[in-house]
Amino acid sequence: MALLETLLILLVASALAGLAGSFLGIGGGVFLIPFMSLAMGLDLRVAIAISLVGVIATSSGAASVYVRDHLTNLRLGMSLEIATTTGALLGAACGVVIALLARRRCRSGSRSDCSAWPSSPRRGAPQLPAAVS
Repeated sequence: MALLETLLILLVASALAGLAGSFLGIGGGVFLIPFMSLAMGLDLRVAIAISLVGVIATSSGAASVYVRDHLTNLRLGMSLEIATTTGALLGAACGVVIALLARRRCRSGSRSDCSAWPSSPRRGAPQLPAAVS
């Protein structure tokens, strides 16, 4: 598929997803991510990243207008930003630790309820350090 055709398909799909999202009161990414992944054959992680770029661009544009018109509480916004970032970093660290502990427990051979854990890592998945496994 040519680049121009792909861009036109994405433009139409994005407009329809935005329209449906505005009618339903949800983000258009709910429709756009599955479309890019299933209909266009993009990797799910790539589709999510593309949608996130759109959300960040739209939010930044809207936020600048609100700040310009003095409709925001900047002190509250900065406090929430710091708390959100701290929570995201702690949550990501906890997720990594929990996954490593679960993997170690499943690989020890003493647990029989770990059949859902993949025996070999996905292609491109990060590998465990040698000291952990």
